[in-house]
Amino acid sequence: MLSKTGNLRERKQQWMRRVVMDAALELFRKDGFDRTTVDAIADAAGISRRSFFRYFANKDDLLGQEIVLYGMALSEAIASCPKEYSPRQVLHETVFKIATLAEAEPHTRPTLEISERSAAARHAQSSRLPEAQERVAAAYAKRLRTKAKSDVAAQLLAALTFSIIDVAVRSWCRGGFDDLPSAAEHALATASRLLSDPGCATAADGPTSIGKASARSNEKRKTRAAKIERIAGYRKPTSRQPIG
Repeated sequence: MLSKTGNLRERKQQWMRRVVMDAALELFRKDGFDRTTVDAIADAAGISRRSFFRYFANKDDLLGQEIVLYGMALSEAIASCPKEYSPRQVLHETVFKIATLAEAEPHTRPTLEISERSAAARHAQSSRLPEAQERVAAAYAKRLRTKAKSDVAAQLLAALTFSIIDVAVRSWCRGGFDDLPSAAEHALATASRLLSDPGCATAADGPTSIGKASARSNEKRKTRAAKIERIAGYRKPTSRQPIG
């Protein structure tokens, strides 16, 4: 996913990375991620091995860079939302915007297929995820006027954004939905329903239904114990008595 930010030189570098990525994904799909070499990728892209390392640190970095660009696109989408939008509205707008872009992105399906077939590919792809997620958290924090690293809300919004889009993409690629925006809408609706469930109340909202049930259960046990003691005419000593 190409970012629209940056100067001419940066955009040229992104374009060249795209050329190399296109060649690499084709080889990953045909020969497998594990068996594909840097030399093979460079040859398929029409560049030298030395030129390859101008754009990527190694083969794993190819998939990692995709996540970095993904994070950049998410950050741009968050920043472009109207100023009056609430965090919830920003989340929804961002998910739909990126879902629309990802559906038209030719790398979306092949990248998912490659990562699902290879543990090494999944590891390579997720290696830059913390970096991308921090970038997205920073974008949310800017809107909330807080510091990303210390703001739980910004961190949660970033994690939720990545999770919802990931679930939507996987559902769409596996044939669960005709288009990615529809899959994103379903994922958002499901997340909203789960988070609004009274059984999922936060600590700030008071005891959850599970906590209340546990408290009631403890109270019943105490009542039964007191009743047994009264019937037996027995009381536990409150302090240890001296012997003799």
